[in-house]
Amino acid sequence: NYKGVKLLHLNTLNRERAELVLKHYIRSVAELVVRERRNTSNKLEIMSQTQNVVSTTPAAVACCNIPSPQEISESLLSSTKKLLFRGNVHLGIQMKDFLVGISSSNNNKNNNSSQQHVSFLVQLFCNERYLLGINASKKKVYVVLSCGAKEYDELKAFCHAMIVQACLKEEGRNNHDDESLIQVSYLAIQHLFETNKQETKHESSLSDTNKDEDAKNSANRGEKSLLLSLELLSKHGWDCNR
Repeated sequence: NYKGVKLLHLNTLNRERAELVLKHYIRSVAELVVRERRNTSNKLEIMSQTQNVVSTTPAAVACCNIPSPQEISESLLSSTKKLLFRGNVHLGIQMKDFLVGISSSNNNKNNNSSQQHVSFLVQLFCNERYLLGINASKKKVYVVLSCGAKEYDELKAFCHAMIVQACLKEEGRNNHDDESLIQVSYLAIQHLFETNKQETKHESSLSDTNKDEDAKNSANRGEKSLLLSLELLSKHGWDCNR
C-alpha cells in the first residue's frame, strides 16, 4: 500500500533520490556560479571569473553532507511524475532532440550562430562522455550521453545539468549569455569531480612512508571529503551500480 511504499528506504539512486541526496552540493555550487556571473560585466573578465570559481568551489561545498538511504524520505508522487515527465532537465536524449532544443534558444536564431554554438560545446566537452546545452528562454537543459558513458559520467552530467537548471531559475531573464553559464558551471563541476593527474603521477613516485604521510595530511585538510564521487556515495550506503 501507499504507506508501506513511503516507509521503504531504497539504496539505489533514481532521479528523485539523487536530487534529494545531492541537493546541498547542487545549491551551493549554483549559488557560487550565479554570484560570480553577476560580478562579471563582460566576456573579457571570464578568466578572473573562472579563477574565482575554481578557488572557491571547495569552500562552497565544505559544509555539504550526503544523507544515507535511511535519512531520505521519498515522495512516491514526485518520483512517478519525474519518471513520466521530463520537466526542464532532459537527460540522456538523442542528438537530434538536443540540437533542436538548443537551436531554438534566443542566442542561436540563425544557422551560422547555431553552428558556432555547437562547435563551442563540442570543444568544451571534448574530454567528457556527455554534452550539455541549454535554452535560457525556456529554462531548459539538455544532456546527451556518448557511447561508453559509465556511472561516473552519468553522475557528473546529472550534477552539471541540475546546477545549470538552478542557475537558470535564480538568474531569470537577467543574463542570457548561455555559453558563459555553461563554461563557468563546467569549471565548477570539474573542480567538484577533480582528479588531478599530476598529483597521481607524483604519488606514484613517493615511497610508502611518504604516501602515508601525504594521505594523512590530505585527510586532515579535508580535501578528499570535498570531492564528489561514486565512492563517496557508496560509503554513505548508496548503490551506484546500474
